[in-house]
Amino acid sequence: MRRKLGFSLTELLEEDWQAIQDQGEESWTQAIGRGAYLSGFQGLLVPSAQDREGQNVVIYPDAVVSPNYIRLIAEDDLPPHPSGWP
Repeated sequence: MRRKLGFSLTELLEEDWQAIQDQGEESWTQAIGRGAYLSGFQGLLVPSAQDREGQNVVIYPDAVVSPNYIRLIAEDDLPPHPSGWP
């Protein structure tokens, strides 16, 4: 999707989305996520900005409808939610 939209991976990973949001604007990464949701996506698999080797799973819970479902397989192995998240 990123290539079709004309973004480089570096552009998206280095975008300071929080600073952009704080200025009352929408970051590219947030706009892509919103567009995916509005287009009917149930989720996205995206590269992690924190761990360049990692990936994040973005899920839009209200878009996941039967017969599809979400099941956590190793919930106890997940890291704790960072307390400093906005």
